[in-house]
Amino acid sequence: MASSFSTVIEAIYTEARATNQLRKLSSAKLRTFAIDLAVIGLGLRTGLLVDTFAPKDPIDVFSWLIRSLRQNPEVGHLFRHVFHLYETTAGQSFLTEITNTLPFFVHLLPGAADPEESFDIMTTIPEALFDVLHFLSDRVSVVDSMPSSILLPEGIPLSNAVPLAAVLLDYEVAYVPPNTPTGPAGFLSGVTVNTYECLLDLLLPGSIHHTVLKFSCPRALAISYPTQVGPDEIVRRLTAKFTERLAQIRDFTVSLRVVCGSITLDRLAL
Repeated sequence: MASSFSTVIEAIYTEARATNQLRKLSSAKLRTFAIDLAVIGLGLRTGLLVDTFAPKDPIDVFSWLIRSLRQNPEVGHLFRHVFHLYETTAGQSFLTEITNTLPFFVHLLPGAADPEESFDIMTTIPEALFDVLHFLSDRVSVVDSMPSSILLPEGIPLSNAVPLAAVLLDYEVAYVPPNTPTGPAGFLSGVTVNTYECLLDLLLPGSIHHTVLKFSCPRALAISYPTQVGPDEIVRRLTAKFTERLAQIRDFTVSLRVVCGSITLDRLAL
């Protein structure tokens, strides 16, 4: 059964306003959250990081919301595979579903004299990250008993947490910081990166331009590996992926475009 974007957004907005903690959000912030979650439910993206607000009891709040959406007669079928994933160390909440699509893993190399040469593409998925994904897969393997919330094991190092987030958020490129106890491993410093932003154009009525996802890739790496992470190739893959997913939704009031740019910052969070 096909559901329009507007129908799903309104259902999420209504269910969210029924919770005491989410009802306190401004209408604009709650509606933006509803659009983000509708993108997940409709299968346009595999996951989102809730970073614009922080409920006091995120496990209770998001578990209740997921259960309510699954029971909703209009949109329940869209959220059978969606769950809340909580990372305890950083206190981060993801609303996501398991994906079989993996990005290119970019290993950050410590000690390089030139920041532009401080990374390379990994040929295999990091073993410890594979273990975490296997942990998640085991817990959502049976749809009829799909949990509404899952807690990640405590103590996941940054070298696993950063690429895990990239996998959950549907990025084409995942940074893998070095597994070192010291140093700014969670940042790139003085590196020029290509940026990719996927923008959703919605007619609800009225025109809304909504960022579906945004990520980066070191420009030097794109030059070294143009057929894997070059701008033309990444834009081609993003366009093909989202064109196929939009076709499944069959809502002609929605379109998506990819914007590519470049930027150099003194400090870029991974």
